[in-house]
Amino acid sequence: MSNIKVKTERILTLAQTIDDVYNTLLAQFGEVENMIASVAASWSSNTFELSKNAFNAIKDNFYEKRRDVLSNNSQYLISVVVDGYFNTEEKNRRELDDLISGMPNGGQVGNTIKNDYRNWDSKVGQRLGNFESTAYTTENMSHMAYEDRRLDGQCTWYAYGRFKEITGIKLSSALHAKFWLSQNAGDSQVDVWGAEPIKYPSIGVSTIDGDYGHVFIVEHVEMDEKGEPAYVYVSEANAADDDVKDRISNKDGIIQKLPYDEYLRTKRPSGYITAK
Repeated sequence: MSNIKVKTERILTLAQTIDDVYNTLLAQFGEVENMIASVAASWSSNTFELSKNAFNAIKDNFYEKRRDVLSNNSQYLISVVVDGYFNTEEKNRRELDDLISGMPNGGQVGNTIKNDYRNWDSKVGQRLGNFESTAYTTENMSHMAYEDRRLDGQCTWYAYGRFKEITGIKLSSALHAKFWLSQNAGDSQVDVWGAEPIKYPSIGVSTIDGDYGHVFIVEHVEMDEKGEPAYVYVSEANAADDDVKDRISNKDGIIQKLPYDEYLRTKRPSGYITAK
């Protein structure tokens, strides 16, 4: 439990820091709203409406980014700790509960994360990745490889970006998908695994899918009562059923829920890449 406890503290502290920043900015938003209201009488109605609309657009964008950041950084805790919470012996569950409740505002943040863990079905059909972020643009090796951005919408572009969103890690190599396991094996930031057992959150790599292979993101795995994989939540780009092959499509990054046997049959994983 000691290693899990250290990782739990690290992620809960991060989540709390994000929430503290959010609350500070929320108070500042309130002050700005009051300032707008206080000077509104001296503005023309058009100026006031334009200022208010611009402010509300900024505020809405901040709320969305805050939600995405908190959700993405929670995934590491979910994979390392919350699975342990639901699948380990009662003593360990109590120990984790005590740790979560003992953190600053930990009960609230920890319970939010545990509830989020239980709601993966609500994410099916949604795109969690923010394709406007630097993870998919200026910090993405596939995006930056060509001036015409011809790799945007490819599986390597998406997997590189989504992995960066979830873990904060920029992989050292992002060539053809079939080479990802071998070429990232020496990257000190990650661990490279074989086909079994399934790992998450991770990059799943198929070295036997077409001429170039295929990479995808294993977002989450739902276990059965025996602790065996029952369902796999996957996201990817340029999948076999995607008719748009040369640009970003509305299917790219969408969360799918697959029974484990169907996942093995359709994704044909050769191995996984995870954050250390």
